[in-house]
Amino acid sequence: MNRYLLLLLWVSVAHMGFSQVKKYNYYKDIHGVQEEWHKIILTDDIYAKTSQHLHDIRIYGFAPNGDTLEAPYILQAKENKTIINRIAFKRINESHNDEGYFYTFETPSKAAINEINLTFRKDNFEWFVNLEGSQNQENWYTIIDDYRILSIRNNSTDYHFTDINFPKSKYKYYRLQIKSAKDPLLTKVSILESQTISGSFNTFKVDDLIYLKGKKTQSEIDVDLGKVSRVNSLKLNIDDKFDYYRPVTIQFLADSFHTEKGWKYSYKTLARGIVNSSKENVFHFDQKTVRKLKIIVDDNQNTPLNITSLTVNEIINELIIRFTKKADYRIYFNAKHPRKTNYDIHYFTKNIPDSLQELSLSKTFLIPKEKVEKDKPLFESELWIWALMAVIIIILGGFSFKMLNSKEVGL
Repeated sequence: MNRYLLLLLWVSVAHMGFSQVKKYNYYKDIHGVQEEWHKIILTDDIYAKTSQHLHDIRIYGFAPNGDTLEAPYILQAKENKTIINRIAFKRINESHNDEGYFYTFETPSKAAINEINLTFRKDNFEWFVNLEGSQNQENWYTIIDDYRILSIRNNSTDYHFTDINFPKSKYKYYRLQIKSAKDPLLTKVSILESQTISGSFNTFKVDDLIYLKGKKTQSEIDVDLGKVSRVNSLKLNIDDKFDYYRPVTIQFLADSFHTEKGWKYSYKTLARGIVNSSKENVFHFDQKTVRKLKIIVDDNQNTPLNITSLTVNEIINELIIRFTKKADYRIYFNAKHPRKTNYDIHYFTKNIPDSLQELSLSKTFLIPKEKVEKDKPLFESELWIWALMAVIIIILGGFSFKMLNSKEVGL
């Protein structure tokens, strides 16, 4: 009896493991598993068949004894990381003359800085600033010259560009000149050391832009990246020398469907912001799988901008995987209504080795699905219905004849 129970339990577990796999539509074989920890770099063909949040990815292994194993993983995006260190300082001097308003700051002698953030009590301005450094307040050295800061605020726009970025400098004193005829009403200053740890990206340029006929006050541009890509930032390259400041919306093709009148396309917003001539027009957003984009620029009554190309940052995502048993492992993807993973290894990332061997993947395989056959109707032809009705009529007629005969005998 116990043998039968164990056999039934084994069959149930095997069925559960197989039913987990059946939820997915594609898989790739994983080659090269030798250690406890490995990594896999996700590829474009996986992105093309997974959901935007990447929840429908699982690693399953098939052991020699028939067990189905699930290997836990951590999805790790190789994005840029910014570390900001705020520097203590004293504002020791303020003055002004015909050339503008001057502010002097004293910082610790060992501090290195590369960013100053300014806050003003007024809006709608355009000023140019100089920044100098000194060790003794006698000899001053230029750090930046004629750096543009800008504020635009009205019913439709609230834009401020008042962060000053410059190469890392190490002086005890800094002197800021704002070239304004009136008091700029500087209310707050933050002095920072900003350090960016570079991630891993594939950067490529897209020159094939299609300008569409949209509203008179808008420019609408279609962009095909040429392949499915996982992106988290892009830059609009604008070949205009005049000053400009315009709202822009960047959308991606999220869905398409066919109707009697042809194909319909559904776009979702990827990013909103401002393109302006005072800085690089780079837009950052949560990573998305995209191929086709639409760029909408609000020109209002201005001459349309000449956007010549896009520079796209394609982010690299890694799966950090722990393998505990020998098995033939596969990566499965593309499932309906997937749940986000919840593995213990997320709480023990310090135990993951710094250097991991990358695993290779096979081509993509489609998982065949069993066709559910519809129950055939009992009567596939109207002749059967007529035949059945004839039989019923004959039977009813026979009963009626017998009843009549029995009544006559009774009389």
